[in-house]
Amino acid sequence: MTAPASLFDGAGVPPAPVPSKPRPVDVHDGDNVRFADPDTSREAARTVDVHRSEDCKQVMAAVVEIHRTNWGHGATAHDIVMRLAYTGLAPAQNVVAARCTDLHRAGKLADTGDRRVGGSNRRLIVWAPTEAGRELADGVELRGNAPEGGDAA
Repeated sequence: MTAPASLFDGAGVPPAPVPSKPRPVDVHDGDNVRFADPDTSREAARTVDVHRSEDCKQVMAAVVEIHRTNWGHGATAHDIVMRLAYTGLAPAQNVVAARCTDLHRAGKLADTGDRRVGGSNRRLIVWAPTEAGRELADGVELRGNAPEGGDAA
């Protein structure tokens, strides 16, 4: 007669899951896309030119202004969204975060290593402008800053 199976001999217990290869979430071929993103996303990522993109220039100008007025403590994507909203723009935070990544890869923004909690109660990268980023933002006026209707009398 055989002894009844116990919890310790593995009978009736499903096998332990085999560790799977970690799913990469990093960029693919240097593009600002994930491995699982479609080819159209890869094509779009390759066409981003931070020197010509009005979105990138607006984000860079906002970072420079926030960094200057925040005693050199940088800006998160949430800070940038709030600043751009004040000028009448309403970009989504994920769009601003993507432009920050583009600017970082182009050497215009630096990750300070600091993290601050944003509007979603998640930790966000604190960005600071590089010298090249300040040059990109030089002369860019944040939309919405000019008085409407010309000169104020």
